[in-house]
Amino acid sequence: MAIDIKIILVKKGKALRGQEKTDEAIACFTEALSLDPEYVEALKERANTYANLGKFDEAVADYSEIIRIEPDSAEAYMYRGYAYARKNDFDKAIADLMEAIRKEPSGTESYRILGDICRMKGGGSGGAFPEETVTTGDTYRRYREKFDTFHFTGEVKEAIERELEKLNQVTDNDIPFEPNNFTITQDYLDTIFALPWNDTPGESYTLKDAERILEEDHYGLKDVKTRILEYLAVRKKKNDTRGAILCLVGPPGVGKTSVGKSIARAMNKEFFRFSVGGMSDEAELRGHRRTYIGAQPGQIIKGLKAQKTKSPVCLIDEADKMSKNSWHGNPYSALLEVLDPEQNNTFRDNYIDLPFDLSNVFFILTANELSPIPEPVRDRMEIIEIPGYIDTEKLQIARNYLIPKTLERCGLDKSRINYSDEALLHIANGYAIESGVRELERSLDKINRKAVKIIIEDEERNSAPEAMFQVNSRSDVEKYLGRPRYNYDKSSGDLLKADRPGMAIGLVVLKPVGIGMAFICEAIPVPGERGFTLTGNLLKVMRESTEIAMTYTQKIAMENYNVDAAWFEKNHIHIHFPEGATPKDGPSAGIAIAVALLSLFTNRITRPDVAMTGELTLGGRILSIGGLKEKIIGAKRNGAEHVVFPKQNIHDLDEIPDIVKEGIQFHPVERFEEVLAIALPET
Repeated sequence: MAIDIKIILVKKGKALRGQEKTDEAIACFTEALSLDPEYVEALKERANTYANLGKFDEAVADYSEIIRIEPDSAEAYMYRGYAYARKNDFDKAIADLMEAIRKEPSGTESYRILGDICRMKGGGSGGAFPEETVTTGDTYRRYREKFDTFHFTGEVKEAIERELEKLNQVTDNDIPFEPNNFTITQDYLDTIFALPWNDTPGESYTLKDAERILEEDHYGLKDVKTRILEYLAVRKKKNDTRGAILCLVGPPGVGKTSVGKSIARAMNKEFFRFSVGGMSDEAELRGHRRTYIGAQPGQIIKGLKAQKTKSPVCLIDEADKMSKNSWHGNPYSALLEVLDPEQNNTFRDNYIDLPFDLSNVFFILTANELSPIPEPVRDRMEIIEIPGYIDTEKLQIARNYLIPKTLERCGLDKSRINYSDEALLHIANGYAIESGVRELERSLDKINRKAVKIIIEDEERNSAPEAMFQVNSRSDVEKYLGRPRYNYDKSSGDLLKADRPGMAIGLVVLKPVGIGMAFICEAIPVPGERGFTLTGNLLKVMRESTEIAMTYTQKIAMENYNVDAAWFEKNHIHIHFPEGATPKDGPSAGIAIAVALLSLFTNRITRPDVAMTGELTLGGRILSIGGLKEKIIGAKRNGAEHVVFPKQNIHDLDEIPDIVKEGIQFHPVERFEEVLAIALPET
């Protein structure tokens, strides 16, 4: 428990420091250290805060304690060198920085600081830094020349002139390590002058080239490509270079990030991306205030600085996985400010603290699902859903994209290994049933690595390697990948079956991976108190669906099937969903649960070739569901010949490829009575 408290105290202290409440921040760090005197994170944050306040004796003490606990910490030596330099103890400062360099030779910051200290000492490094000495006056003049070329106006001009004046007031004998000093001002001005203030946004692309690039980079995704091309056509017609906000939503591995890269290539724009998955600090987007050591701009300003254009394509990955609230603010609020076209033309990063125009940035967000993204953010995006791939699409993707890529990665020539269509489909069905193709690519990697190993071993034995590795059959695949993880063979006895009263087959989409699967609901009566017990890895909505199904089926069992009410008083119903390793949620299991219960109450067996999906109301209506395509694939994999689904989803059926629907009869229903006529017909 103490560990949790000390972590919370440090987070609170950092938040308070960001609000310039330094005394309260120090109190939080000190309280954390009272719980654990060797908690390095608290020591580091308190030492940094002391240094920012100019309390260098206290800072040295904390950095020294960190070095005692972690003797190999190059960072602690470097920061203690900062503090020693401010105390005018240059010999100790140089010794600490040399030690930091010894422990981390790639630490460029330590080299820079050491050079500054040596120059301040007038060459006291014994010639270790022989470059020509640069005076503060030279530095000021260099920045002033840059400033004159930008022709800044208004608030930006005034702010930069203040920083230049601050720089001009520093003499060669001053130590450049305290906040708002020579070195920090230099870093700030370097960032300002690296931004594309004077860039004039413009676009040059043709729809023909854009279509060609999208076709080259991605197989299938016809609707997605059409929507992108329509969007680019309208943009070109209006001659509108302002930015856009697209959100690509789909399961992992379907190509959301690569679609973003293709859009940038199609529009001849610079591209940069960053991930916000797990982000809990809004400063990652808005930047840090220049009140403590290590402050830096947010990810957006960093990207514009690197790309040197005001109108790049910026891809923000994993937008559904940010923390909504933390000690460091709400990152979604910062994201809203970045995306909102009414605000982002004067976006103010905390580090540069100046308005910068983001209105020409083409923002693309990716997410596995939309529900975690707050409504105000969703409202500003155009959402494009990228569906999962079916087996035939995976086959073409493997042939045209994955196999060449993985062969190159493994150093294997394409003339040395051959894959048949049968083998690739077996990999897709038996080892990589996910909606995306990442697992398919990993499986191909695994086979190719094994082939390379055999080739190298043959070469080392001076024996002739096989002319070509043939991966033609299921047995060839299983020789390299082992037994399939997923069964799709209808002749197998491993398929889910409803073979006794109290069982029914439902369909579910496993989020966020987007896999459609069949699941079985089973129920048995146990003598005891009226009611039911529910087991399995179930989330809230699934439990509510079970309660609705139980109430509704008890009612119709007594009214329509002459089940004695006393039976319910004497029996306790246990409802179970096997395969508990897979969490299940959503209202679409309602009719499957209800059929299983009515099967139990009337002692009849559900038709074994039927799988069903649909939300059930207390009045017996069947409401629409999502993920029909994925669920049909799951039903087909489990050997179902009939699929019952809500009539409200019949338009979704029209959009599903015929190859997916082949061999299945579909039954759109509006009422539960229609479900019973198919799944539990009267004998």
